[in-house]
Amino acid sequence: MPVAFLGLAVVRPKPRPMLFLGALALAAGAFGLNELAHPGLLKSFFHQLTDPSQPWRFERGPNNCAALGFFEHVIEVATGDRARAVSWAARVHLVWTAAVAAATGWALLRQWRGPGGERAKRLSTLMLLTAAYALVVPRLKDYSFFLLIPPTLTALESGAPAGVLWTIVAFAVLNSTKALGEKMGMGHWAILLGYFKLYAVVLVWGVLAFHRKPVETAT
Repeated sequence: MPVAFLGLAVVRPKPRPMLFLGALALAAGAFGLNELAHPGLLKSFFHQLTDPSQPWRFERGPNNCAALGFFEHVIEVATGDRARAVSWAARVHLVWTAAVAAATGWALLRQWRGPGGERAKRLSTLMLLTAAYALVVPRLKDYSFFLLIPPTLTALESGAPAGVLWTIVAFAVLNSTKALGEKMGMGHWAILLGYFKLYAVVLVWGVLAFHRKPVETAT
């Protein structure tokens, strides 16, 4: 999935299509080594990737704070139907992805038209796209949140309102308080207390995309 970042090679101020094609070929070659090293394993990988009954599709909460898993979890609790939740969550996720992509594109256009040096704008672009990537990627394991350390630090140094910044810190530190929510009488909706990392990413992305003060001052 991180291959998505190769797009930066062709959207930068001075596009480098050969870098993009070369890196894409290198990634495809490295991925293809799986078939050479372990014949049949790659076929099994794609089978598991497309099989709707595979257990990885139902990883949710602190173990997988991706937006898609969140949508599935909420819809399943609301309807009591896992199959329907998976189907509807996929539709909701498409709309979510389109909305995040559109808002991110608008924010990048505004940032590049604003004041600041080219190097600072490139750094701001990378931080914002990293946060946007985390919001739309269909699976985001707990260890994947190392990816969010640079954009989170950038957001914390952006000069955004203190309340927002402290909320980001709190969400980033918290793991899951689902058990506490159940004791407080939240019932099945205690699942909402298992997605603090996702909430933190939403706020980080929001700060990087919409905070009026140029983000490049923090970089």
